Amino acid sequence: MRLRFILASLTGLLLPLLAGAQGQMPTHLIPVVMHGPGVAPSFWQSDVFVHNPTSATVTVGFAFYPAGQANTQPTSYPGEATRTIPPHGSVLVSDVVLTMFHHDNMKGALMVDASEDAFATNPPDSWIVVSCRNYNTGSDPRGSFGHGLSNVIMYLNASATSSYATGARHDDRFRCNMGIGNGSPVEITVHYRVLKSDGTSAGEGTKTVPAFSIGQWTFASLGIGPQIGPLAAEFWLDPASVTADPCASPDLTNNFFAYLSPVDGARSGEGTGDGEIIPAFPIEFPPVMFKCD
Repeated sequence: MRLRFILASLTGLLLPLLAGAQGQMPTHLIPVVMHGPGVAPSFWQSDVFVHNPTSATVTVGFAFYPAGQANTQPTSYPGEATRTIPPHGSVLVSDVVLTMFHHDNMKGALMVDASEDAFATNPPDSWIVVSCRNYNTGSDPRGSFGHGLSNVIMYLNASATSSYATGARHDDRFRCNMGIGNGSPVEITVHYRVLKSDGTSAGEGTKTVPAFSIGQWTFASLGIGPQIGPLAAEFWLDPASVTADPCASPDLTNNFFAYLSPVDGARSGEGTGDGEIIPAFPIEFPPVMFKCD
């Protein structure tokens, strides 16, 4: 997802700097934003906040990658999908999927980009701070319930090693979803294994994810029934999807991110309907394609 711009900013940096660069990036990837119904009576939407901590005005572009379909990288950002932020200023895009991209009943990943490659008028050292709130407006008289999301670029996994997430529950109070995102220009296959508290498998399989897209599945649809105790998950690229030489063309290196999303309410109408997005952490850090000189 516009990896060539990300890599232009990160490739060749010292590894200690990379480890601390998560917040000081010109380009941010939010794993999932949405406008549409969840399990009744929930209804989800996403607000995106962008702060310019620098002393120069910057232009920021937004790109939405709908779930479940092959997408391409934008070659430019239309005016409606850009914002100009003054020095030390901030902007808020409320209900971004509907108001900026005019999609209803749709989820996907979101890129927020202030790189000089995308906007020649931006200073070469531009960087931004981005956060997102996904929240369930529903019909609860107590108000909305939500969670914050931040940049997952440094969680991209392009190697043959695994990524891990924990914090899931799928029991008499909570239900859970699993998500996988593809930051590659081609379709990839990712393996998953959901692990019980005793380390045995509650369910496993593979998912094929289209180019520059995401997929999200309920544990029930994966054939995973209610479980006792906390759950974790392991994710890894299929060997056929691993790029043999990621430094040959770093911006074309196959990669993925993954997450778990437990939701308060095992069944429709129960609990608050509030959910979380728990990213999977790759064993290999920084991502292999960011290590190329």
